[in-house]
Amino acid sequence: MAPFTWLPRRALAAAAIAALVSTVTACQPAPALSAATGADAPLATWVPAAPPSNEVVARGPVIERDDSTVICLDAAPDTDPLNDCAGALPLRGWSWEGLEGVETTNEVTWGGLQTSEGRFYVIRGRFDGTALTVTSAPPPYEMDAGRDFPVPVEPGPLVAASAVEAHAHELLGDGYVATTLKNGRALVRVIWDDGALQRAFDEEHGAGAVIVRPLLEGTGDETPPAPTLASLLGSPEPTLPSGEVQGWGSVIERDGIPQLCLGGELESLPPQCVGGLVLSGWEWEAVDGWEEVRGVRFGGPYAVSGTFDGAQLEVSDTPWPPPHLTETEFGGHGDEATLLSIQERLLGAQDMLISVPDLGWGYLRISVIWDDGTLQRAADSVFGPRLVRITSALSPVA
Repeated sequence: MAPFTWLPRRALAAAAIAALVSTVTACQPAPALSAATGADAPLATWVPAAPPSNEVVARGPVIERDDSTVICLDAAPDTDPLNDCAGALPLRGWSWEGLEGVETTNEVTWGGLQTSEGRFYVIRGRFDGTALTVTSAPPPYEMDAGRDFPVPVEPGPLVAASAVEAHAHELLGDGYVATTLKNGRALVRVIWDDGALQRAFDEEHGAGAVIVRPLLEGTGDETPPAPTLASLLGSPEPTLPSGEVQGWGSVIERDGIPQLCLGGELESLPPQCVGGLVLSGWEWEAVDGWEEVRGVRFGGPYAVSGTFDGAQLEVSDTPWPPPHLTETEFGGHGDEATLLSIQERLLGAQDMLISVPDLGWGYLRISVIWDDGTLQRAADSVFGPRLVRITSALSPVA
């Protein structure tokens, strides 16, 4: 199976991307541990938050059945065997060896250290949006009993739990864990959030009405910046364009910062930008077809031209409707195994907008904000010709 990549729903290769986006009921109690059996499916298809770049800490009892293992990040009843699991997250690299608090009944193995908060292990690992890969064994002693989620003591706006749950289902489908009320505020428990989901609830219900609590916790460890595609290919960075360039996509302005969405957009309301390039000198009055929802302006698609300095595009002309583009034949010759292997080697590049194997034409399709040919030549040198097609979202103005 192809490694899961955080890709937009609305992008150049919609059919290929749609095949990558599948739904798994990751957080519903189920005697058959359906979350565990779907261990290779994304936890949520809405993709508002990037996976954490550093290690995280997970707490909860662990259950193994039919060679599938999950950690229950939320509630788990005290039954024998432990069947139900809320906030189930698939585990990779798990071992019961040397652990205390392990039991096996009816071919189900489960365990956790007994504490005043219940039974749980403290596990450190890396979360990729699909599963938690264990990087260190649980300590053989009780740590930090549970999660203390402080809530402001002053009364909140008494937001209706039903309205919050409806919004959570709209954003997440089955990808959220649960909602409870405390001090007039709604506490929404999710697997992971980097702040994007919190902003969405603030815009819908008002600041302070909803508090998002990710059940995976950061470790505080600093992580070096993600590599660029050039560094992964052993290549120099592309030379910045000396003249004007053009690109097209929707434009979304949030918090006063307009961005050209070169990687597509997420279909929410308001939409969220993917592969956003900051626009300097953008004026909404110069274009048609835009609207504003909860303080976020968006419209397009537009074709935008200007000068690119590697960080932003200085708009130099009035945007116009984008041209109709026709895909040209590339003539690749790679099989599925080859293309997936190349894709895995290049995953994690911070400047890669899209990475999709095109099995029909036999090449790996990659999109970046800018390439003057340097990256394409490097890919040809490393992997051979006609196996990787790198397209630049910005192109020189003719």
